Amino acid sequence: MSPVSPLSPVSPVSRVSPVSKSLSKSVPTRSPSWAERAQAPKPKPNLLGLKGPGVEAMAGAAPRLINGEAVRAFLLGRWAMSKTFDYRIGGGRGTMEGFATFTETPQRCDVLMYEERGAVQLEGLAKPVEAYRLYCFNTGRWPVEVYFVDDDAKTQRSVTKKHLPSILPELACHTSFFVPLPFGGVPSEQSGSSEACFNHLCIEDLYSGQLLVRSPDLFEWNWSVTGPHKDGGIICSYRRMAEATAPDSSGLTPPRL
Repeated sequence: MSPVSPLSPVSPVSRVSPVSKSLSKSVPTRSPSWAERAQAPKPKPNLLGLKGPGVEAMAGAAPRLINGEAVRAFLLGRWAMSKTFDYRIGGGRGTMEGFATFTETPQRCDVLMYEERGAVQLEGLAKPVEAYRLYCFNTGRWPVEVYFVDDDAKTQRSVTKKHLPSILPELACHTSFFVPLPFGGVPSEQSGSSEACFNHLCIEDLYSGQLLVRSPDLFEWNWSVTGPHKDGGIICSYRRMAEATAPDSSGLTPPRL
């Protein structure tokens, strides 16, 4: 089956297939448009400083991420994910409900493998489909860097940039640069931010991204895409899950790290 292009900025969707009954859920056939979502008022984050190198802060406050270790501590774990995408050109409309995990790689604890999986409901399709993908977050760099993942296993179709040297050759999967996460600040100073904005040019289409931390247990990863081949956007929210309520991911095929 052909990959569903709206789900991922610049990389194919991996392993798209009909959703099992356990993943299927009722999804509205018409989601709010990108323009409607973009114009909706959003609470302004409370940029409180941290007392230490982690992400501890007052309940409900958006913590400043002052270094790579703070980003790692914040992201590590499992998240419930809700995604809305709306393309006027080069895609379609739909939603995705699922889960995302950030896990340490065996070779380096400062490198996190990101994996998302969920049920996708595309406008015009009677049944949802299942999709998942991988990214790599290198919190050992500042600003933190996000990489594409090319894995020889059947977990991810090729992006592909294997003609370039792998950024992290110690991993069995091939990694290539995607975007930085410039939360700002110098690691030796108590600075930083709860928001990172970044761009990625894919041939002639510009992907403008934002990773916004709203509280210690909530963040967003949003995209606006403009260009001759694509015009639209993706809004994705993540809410931290307690380990007791997180789904069992033992059925997933892990990347060969």
